[in-house]
Amino acid sequence: MMGPEMRRHWLLTIVILAAVLVVADIAARAAAEAGVAKALEKKVQTASTPKVGISGTPFLLHLFTGRFPSVTIDAQDVRSDSVTLSSFHAVLRQVRAPAFALARGKGGTITAVSGTGTATISAEEAGALLRSHGIDGDVTFSDGQAHVHIPAVGVTVSLEVDVQPHGLVLRAAGFPASLPLDLPSPVSGIRYTSARVVGDALVLAFALDHPSFTVAG
Repeated sequence: MMGPEMRRHWLLTIVILAAVLVVADIAARAAAEAGVAKALEKKVQTASTPKVGISGTPFLLHLFTGRFPSVTIDAQDVRSDSVTLSSFHAVLRQVRAPAFALARGKGGTITAVSGTGTATISAEEAGALLRSHGIDGDVTFSDGQAHVHIPAVGVTVSLEVDVQPHGLVLRAAGFPASLPLDLPSPVSGIRYTSARVVGDALVLAFALDHPSFTVAG
C-alpha cells in the first residue's frame, strides 16, 4: 500500500508534468501562429505581419496531426494591383496546415473546407479603383450611402453598390447601366456576398469555398 510520502511524491510529479504540458502547449501554439503569420506575409502583400489565431485543444495533438478546427486571419492594408483593402478578416474552418513545418520556416500548403470573413475599402481606394477603369471621380461614403463627384462636369451622383462573386457592381442611382469592378482575392476560393457602407468605409462580406494557398519555404 502506498504511504503518505509516496502519494505526495506522485502527486507532485503529476502536477509538474501537467504544468510542463500546459507550457509546451501554449508555446507550440504561439510558435505555430507566428510561423503561419510570417508565411502569410510572404504570400500576401500587407503593411504589417498578419495576426493569426489557431484553435484546437490540446494544441500539441492538432499540431502533429496538422488538422485544426479553425484558423483566424486579420491583416491590414492588403495590397493588389487594383486596390488596397484597408482591413481583411477571415475565419477558415476545418483546416489542414503543416503548422509544425511553417513554424520552422518551411513551406507548405494550407487548405480549409470553408470560411467566411469581411474586408473594407476606403473612399480613397474606391476612387482609385474607378480611375483605374477610366472614370475620374472622387468617392465619398457617409450615412450609409455612396456618392461619386465628377470634377469635369461638377456633378455628384449617388451610387448603388452591389457585389458579384469576384468584385463590385456600381450603378448610378436611377440608371440601369452598371460598372463591374474586380476585387483582389487574398485567398483562393473567395466569393463576395454583400457590400454596405459603414461609417466612412465600404464593408464587403465574403464566403470561402475550399480555400487554399501554398507558401514557399
